[in-house]
Amino acid sequence: NEEADVDDVPSYPVAYSRDVSTLISAAATTPGGGLAYFSNYGHRTVSVGAPGWQIISTQAGGGYLNLSGTSMAAPHVTGVAALLSAKEPSLTPAEIKHRILATAFPRTPFASKSVSAGQVSAYNALTNHIPSVGPFISAVTVNKKKIILDGVGFVNGSSIIEVYRIGAGGVNRVTLPTQYDESYLVP
Repeated sequence: NEEADVDDVPSYPVAYSRDVSTLISAAATTPGGGLAYFSNYGHRTVSVGAPGWQIISTQAGGGYLNLSGTSMAAPHVTGVAALLSAKEPSLTPAEIKHRILATAFPRTPFASKSVSAGQVSAYNALTNHIPSVGPFISAVTVNKKKIILDGVGFVNGSSIIEVYRIGAGGVNRVTLPTQYDESYLVP
């Protein structure tokens, strides 16, 4: 399967996160922290990335094998939620979800592809460490009319916030339309 935007084409069970506010959905990450080619994603639907590539798992009848998928990523997130619940039993399900998303480690490939724009971090969740966020610019495209930025902190295809025009009248600030992704204020 190729990756698909669950915001545009709902896929279940991950799309249930639209209706269940405490549901945490996981995208599968590669060993380098990228989005796995087979993983679903969704800026408003998929909560966080987690390891989901070649994960050692048990198999029916005994033994082990390497498996890949969001079904391998989900247990990582579930494990962090269980650890957090054991460490701080007074946390509500909504607070656990917020903590996991707020403490996710920012990853450029997840810009505009998950609510947290990052990968789950057990250490950050358990210590309530909120990592600093960019913006991390992953690509810049320039043409005669605009400068396009992609990366964490920007909706893919955003225009840069400030541009200065140098001409006969001196240096003048020009304001261009921009699309800043408010969800990156969470982490």
